[in-house]
Amino acid sequence: MVNKNVSILQWWWRIGLSILGVSILGYVLVIYYAPHGEFSYSYYFNEEPGIISEFGPSGRALTREQNTSNGEFYQRLVGDPIYFSVQLPSPYPEAEVTIEYQNPDDNIVQIGLRLDDDEEAWNYDFKPLENPLVDDSVWDATENDDYILLQKEPTYNSVEEFLETPPTDARVGTFLTSLEFPFIDPTYEPSEEGTEFTTPLRGRHELYTYIKDEDLRFSATYQDINYGAGPDPVKITVYYVGNVSAVQEFADDGDEGISGVSRGERTASVELKDLKEGIYRIVLEANDDIIFTNITSSQHKLVFKGNLHLAGSPEYQNTIPDIVTDSTTVYSNAHFITLLAKHQYGVGSIDFYDGEFVIPKDNAPFQWNNPIPNYFHSFEVPQNDVQLITTGILSVDENSWFDPLFGFEPLTHYASLTNLDYIISKQYTFPERLRSWTIATATFDVSQAYREDPTTLDFILSAPGLEQSPQGLKVRAIHITATKEAVTWDTFWPRVKNRLFGN
Repeated sequence: MVNKNVSILQWWWRIGLSILGVSILGYVLVIYYAPHGEFSYSYYFNEEPGIISEFGPSGRALTREQNTSNGEFYQRLVGDPIYFSVQLPSPYPEAEVTIEYQNPDDNIVQIGLRLDDDEEAWNYDFKPLENPLVDDSVWDATENDDYILLQKEPTYNSVEEFLETPPTDARVGTFLTSLEFPFIDPTYEPSEEGTEFTTPLRGRHELYTYIKDEDLRFSATYQDINYGAGPDPVKITVYYVGNVSAVQEFADDGDEGISGVSRGERTASVELKDLKEGIYRIVLEANDDIIFTNITSSQHKLVFKGNLHLAGSPEYQNTIPDIVTDSTTVYSNAHFITLLAKHQYGVGSIDFYDGEFVIPKDNAPFQWNNPIPNYFHSFEVPQNDVQLITTGILSVDENSWFDPLFGFEPLTHYASLTNLDYIISKQYTFPERLRSWTIATATFDVSQAYREDPTTLDFILSAPGLEQSPQGLKVRAIHITATKEAVTWDTFWPRVKNRLFGN
């Protein structure tokens, strides 16, 4: 005979287990998939990475360490830049990232969200985490909704006044701003002498020139070293600095009919008349299969900004037998220059004015720092085949040199307040200080982010100059809070109805 009490007990036991299982499942769904509109997760480095990956690459990010006095885990970062990713449970349009770290050498720290699938395009939405030059400044501060203006000696009454009449005889540090003013140089005089660069250059470049009572004529002769894989496009765009719209564009998509000798050698050119006085930016858009063998301009002032990719490897000889592989003299006043040998051919030493700088291996960035801020100098790159990257200005002709930034230059770890008169910074929330730890937060609109997986976000953590910081950055925690529209009856039922019955 069956014991009815036992059967009832088993029945209630099964109901209890079912309720518990449903409750646990519901809790997981609510916490993980966040129908309330918010998903939060924290990683303290005391466990294997999961939702938030560990930092990389190895060598710049060391293995996890533990503080023996308090048991706290952290990861030390000793190189720049550093990468990590976040795997969200579902797509979210907004994400807030908070990082807890120690920054004993007061590096400028930024975080960026990847926006492009091209790893070489360096297309990130950068947000500030910490800039001690701004955060801890005792200079006179003036703000509006967009910018923070710091002045060593108070001169301007507002940010708007500064932007309307920017200084032309002062040094200005900029932080995460893309200010371009229509500067007028009263000392500039036109010249009938133009400029010609015969140094072979590879890929995209950005040049600046000055125009006053003269036409702008610019041409670039180039060859495609990998034409067998299909023609690569080349585009020239001219901008008047202070106006984001293009003045003129030239595009070569590889079709016939473009001026030039043959498919092996082609020439792109633009000619503009009746231009207003000021700075003009010329952007040469091309991938690294394009070698520019000659650049000619009617302007006598012409410089490169941010990047100079010197081509010169013998591998080009089969395609471009007359390519120059001699040395190139470069002129600059940049605070730092990152040098990258593209092949083994470019490995070697470069003599800067303060001593010999060695590039020990290819495809790895090495940084030279200018010991005298803003000091104009020259150096020789013995066999080219080296890419030079900086925030400043570069030239391959001393006579064509000028400063199109008029003293405005992005702030770096090497900037000295003694050499600056103003700082203009993007508005942001300053970090919190908790004893020796910095707690900094950045918020991203991730709707335009690059995501190979719809739920994965790729981030970059950048602290230029970290290689010269003896202790590096010690990161002990990463917090992610992603938000989206909460699921309510008012939003849930229309979605279900739309799925079932369409619009």
